[in-house]
Order: sequence, then C-alpha cells, then structure tokens
Amino acid sequence: MFTISVIMPTYNYAQYLSRAIDSVLAQTYKDFEIIVIDDGSTDHTKEVLRPYMDKIRYVYQQNQGIAAARNRGIKEAQGKWIAFLDSDDSWVPEKLAIQADIMVKDPSVGLIYGKVTLFREDGTRVEVYPTREPGRNAQELAERLGYLPTSTIMASKDLVLQVGLFDEDLPTSEDLDLWVRIARVAKIHEVDSPILARHYIHGSNITSNEMKMYEGWVKFHYKVLREYKDISPAKIFRVLTKNEYALARVYCGQKKFKQALCLARRAILRHPHVGTFFYSPGDSIVMKIKKFLNPYFLCFSIGKYKNADAARKLFSYAAKKIRRTK
Repeated sequence: MFTISVIMPTYNYAQYLSRAIDSVLAQTYKDFEIIVIDDGSTDHTKEVLRPYMDKIRYVYQQNQGIAAARNRGIKEAQGKWIAFLDSDDSWVPEKLAIQADIMVKDPSVGLIYGKVTLFREDGTRVEVYPTREPGRNAQELAERLGYLPTSTIMASKDLVLQVGLFDEDLPTSEDLDLWVRIARVAKIHEVDSPILARHYIHGSNITSNEMKMYEGWVKFHYKVLREYKDISPAKIFRVLTKNEYALARVYCGQKKFKQALCLARRAILRHPHVGTFFYSPGDSIVMKIKKFLNPYFLCFSIGKYKNADAARKLFSYAAKKIRRTK
C-alpha cells in the first residue's frame, strides 16, 4: 500500500475541526499524513489544532479561497494518493481502506468518489447525496453539473499534477472542473456502498450562497466551451442558458438590473423557449404558460426601469424565432 495525503483546507471553522481530524485518525487504513491548510483563519483555529500538532502538518497562508488552499495542500503532499476532507465534514472509519484497495486493484482508476449522508448540526439526518447519477465521464459530468462530494474524493497525485490543479479563478465549481479534467484521461469509480462521509449543513456552507453558486456554474460552462474541445457543446449550451436565466432572476432580486437584463436577454436570444427548461412533471397548463413567459416578463419589468425599447425588440425577435421553429 501507499501513503495517502489527506488535504484539509479550513477557514474560520474551528468549531468543526476536531470532528474532522478525529475521523481521519480513526481510519482503519493507517498509512496517511494529514495536511491542514489554514486559509487565514481569524477565529481560534490554532488553539483547536494545538493538541493535534504532532499528528498533522499545519500550513498557514493568507486568505486566498478554498481552491488556493487545496492547491497548497497538493503541493505539500508527499503521498502517492490524495484524499480531500472539508474541515466541517467527517469520514466513516473504513473510507481510506476501501478506496486504497480499489486503487491497488485497478490502476486505470484515476478518481474514486462515494456518497455522503447529510446531517443538520443538531444531528438530524436529512438524506444521502448524490441523489442522481452525476456522470461517469467528462461529457456527462459537465452536462449534469455532476456532484461528486469533495470529501469522498481520492485521486492519484501524479494525475492531478498532470491535468492541472484547482482553477483559482472559478468562484465555485472549481472542484467539478478538476474532476472533469481527470475524467478526460482516466476512469472514475463510484463506491456505491457503504456511505463514505458525513456532510453537515450550516449557514456558512458555500452552497448556501445562491448567487455565487450560479456565477460559478456559468463561468465553468464557458470554460468548458472554450477549452475542452473533446466535450460536445450542444447540451452544455442548454444547461448554460438555463443557469444564466436563473442567475438573471437572482441578480434582479439583488437589484442588479443591468446584469440581470444582460443575462436574461442572452438566454432568450440563445433559446427563446428557455422558460420551458424549468417545467416540472406535475405542472398544470397554466403553470407551464407562466414559466414559458417568465423570462419575457423579467425583461419587461427590468426594461421599465432601464431599457424598455431593448426589451420590446427582444420580445419581437424571440416571437419570430419561435414561429419559425414551429
């Protein structure tokens, strides 16, 4: 077997750190190193870590974001394999042993992931993630915005260095972007059972920031279209359009009318029927009509304050395009 470098970025998560570190120390697979990257914490992180200093490698850096913190951990890693653990999550005791066994038996596997159980901080179990198939190759991951829980990931260090580190320019989805790059050159393996990690929901989780989440998805898909020529663009454009319109609605709620109108207009020009992307199986006819018209209502409501003439021209263009596709 080989040494596994456990990379744990943290930023002002002192209250969760002991739980995460203890779950690594409790692993049945013992050949590992723990690298804690303190990304400029201002809370009592160092005090919490003091009893663990003989069991971890502690690295402090000025706050640069989670992608930069993970990248620092990769550069510091001495193991053949890398495993990521967010400092507010925890592992089941067999996690590393299960994944190391897979890596040894099948060298073509470049990345292994599994499921997580979501808990509220009071200990209430919510559900198991991912709830849908995230994708088994680069194309499917990019199309579906496939969720591979970062705290379940194990990957070859050499492979990560080969495809490049986390993209520090992405506001979110920097993890998905790296998984896609790995999937372009190596096999992805899912551990269907048992569940490998526990993820705890709290107000400071990054996914609680809806605007940042959509901004990350949009920027990620533009990167896919621009740089990953082996990924077919057709379905990527569809998901991009859907998320640009969703982001437009978020911007509107934040009174960022100029950005909202720009995104909504772009989405409609690309797919005049973008509202239909939000249909649900139980929608009534009335609800479907409402969803279809929502992007146009959004443009007109913003246009009243910013550019009514542009909104009217947009509606006219879209109406003509829809008639031509019938």
